[in-house]
Amino acid sequence: MKKTFYLSLLTIAAVLFGFVSCETPQANTAVTSVSLDINEKTLNVGEEFTLTATVSPDDASNKSVKWTSSDETVASVDQTGKVKALKDGTATITVTTDDGAKQASCKVTVDGFSAVTETKIDVLSFQYLGDHTLGEGFHMYRLDLVPSGTVRIEDNGSYSFIKKGAIFSFYLSSNAPANTNTLKPTFGDYTISQNYSKMTFDKEQSFLWEYDDYGVFADERPKYKSGTINIGENTITFKGIDELDRKYNLSFAGDYTILDLRPNEWADEPQEPTTINKTYSSGELIIGGVIPGTNTRHILLLTKPDPSDQLVASIVFVISGDASVLTPGTYTVSDSREKNTILKSTGSLETHQGKKYANSFVGTSDGEYYYKSPMYFIDRGTAVVTTDKITFNLVSHFGSTINITYDGDMEPRPK
Repeated sequence: MKKTFYLSLLTIAAVLFGFVSCETPQANTAVTSVSLDINEKTLNVGEEFTLTATVSPDDASNKSVKWTSSDETVASVDQTGKVKALKDGTATITVTTDDGAKQASCKVTVDGFSAVTETKIDVLSFQYLGDHTLGEGFHMYRLDLVPSGTVRIEDNGSYSFIKKGAIFSFYLSSNAPANTNTLKPTFGDYTISQNYSKMTFDKEQSFLWEYDDYGVFADERPKYKSGTINIGENTITFKGIDELDRKYNLSFAGDYTILDLRPNEWADEPQEPTTINKTYSSGELIIGGVIPGTNTRHILLLTKPDPSDQLVASIVFVISGDASVLTPGTYTVSDSREKNTILKSTGSLETHQGKKYANSFVGTSDGEYYYKSPMYFIDRGTAVVTTDKITFNLVSHFGSTINITYDGDMEPRPK
């Protein structure tokens, strides 16, 4: 009986062994690709997220992977795919399969500005400067921003300091104004530059100027070393870093006004035409030297101010270089600079001494050869010179009629 039992077990074992030994060994399934659930991500410093890798095909024999970062100082990754943002910059996180070295990657951008507290700002001043002597095609702006609540800004543009703060000043190079009526600049991003290229702000002329509770400014004005200003119809933002590595995240929402500061040689003349009738009995004729390269010289008629309104007449005659007096006859206003003409006005000119001059005008005097608005710039007309007087029938730049008689001293004196 025992022999029969043992024989049965041996028979079963032999059968089982035979089945096992007859099976075909299963082949390994190779990895064909790997992919990530996220291909691009932006983080604040200190934030984390986890990438998930999918290895194909589903029945791949070896789905093991390794994780690496192109810059461990910007973003690190552990072997579970967890990514941590460490500092500003960009890093590429790559997953690589053990089988076949298949790869996939995710671009990680770490933006430290997102972690910087946003500062609400006011527009202290926004000025359009025209080409600012840089030439045709340039559109330059000066933008000054202040933290909200630090400066009291009046409707007329004047301001006073309330508490400690700073002026964020920028010198912008724009495309043509987005709105020629309001002179607002082209909307979009302005990046830092040193060559006045379009849609940039100048590195050398943009700076931070801090002030205390009394509006006393600090001696240092650190410049910005990086950053972007975005100008919109009703928004202004700035994210940047100064030379001291301080970060700024500024934000303004609301309407802002552009002040046109382009040089305007006609700004002192009223645009509404008027009529001026005057007789001057006191004044002088001042004769200049011969102008190099020409055979002409100037004689300036400069009257004394009219006591009622302080208006003076300042008229420049062009005469022959051989002459020393005003020859009787008719003189026509012209820009030809030929003899027997009156110099047509080119508008006012501010000198480095703060004095204002203009060729051939009637203007308001302060008594010391400084002239101020209103000034009427001579554009056309004639003057009839006799031995004892000069009669003018003139028209100004904006169309004012100027009828003047001068019957004072007619003997020129040297300049």
